[in-house]
Amino acid sequence: MPDREVSPQVRSHLIPPLQALVALIEDHFAHQIQFREATLQRGAWGCATWGNNQPTVWLARWDGDLSVVGHELLHLKRRVHGHPWIRSLWPSQKREYIAGDLYNLIDEVAFAPEFLQLGFDPRTCLEAIVRSNSAALEEYDEQCPAPSDDAERLVAVALASVILRAPQTPSAPKFFRALDAPQHVRAKGWGHALVEAVQKADLGTPQGTAHLSKRCAEEILRLEQDSYQLKYCPRVPRW
Repeated sequence: MPDREVSPQVRSHLIPPLQALVALIEDHFAHQIQFREATLQRGAWGCATWGNNQPTVWLARWDGDLSVVGHELLHLKRRVHGHPWIRSLWPSQKREYIAGDLYNLIDEVAFAPEFLQLGFDPRTCLEAIVRSNSAALEEYDEQCPAPSDDAERLVAVALASVILRAPQTPSAPKFFRALDAPQHVRAKGWGHALVEAVQKADLGTPQGTAHLSKRCAEEILRLEQDSYQLKYCPRVPRW
């Protein structure tokens, strides 16, 4: 799908709470949010970026459904409120996915109550995500690769996400059964440790998010200290 601007269409559909979120985000970054439709990596439905202080909400498709828009705006709100995200420093696609999946997990557990308050079902899209995780795990197991720490880290974060966000989805039992295979013992251990850490964390403060992020990255997933960093989005100064 070619990248195309859909900002006018999205803005015309925004409900007042989402309009307020947009105003908050645009004030912080001193740029209008761009809403764009494009093919996204790994079959994602939406994605938020903020490089060069340009907040952008990317949509796999725009069909008038505001739930994905609201979801991505809440990710941006977390950045506005000072919550860090995890950035991989290594030129490795798997490391980029691990970092992205981990901060997405933390964000999405943190803002799930607000997503519900906005009138959206937090289970939106989760079945498709679990099916995608199951398909990726099946492909990984069929290829029978040599043991890979980073592949198992990705599995661990996916497991934690399903346990914390989508345990009742129809595809969850199949995903859990696949992880009973002996080769995933380590990933299961990491995944359950992530769940426990997230459940006990203070997700409401930037300090709590930073502490949890470092614990998940270093103590649980055993990422090297020089392989990632926590990043923040300071407010664009007004002169």
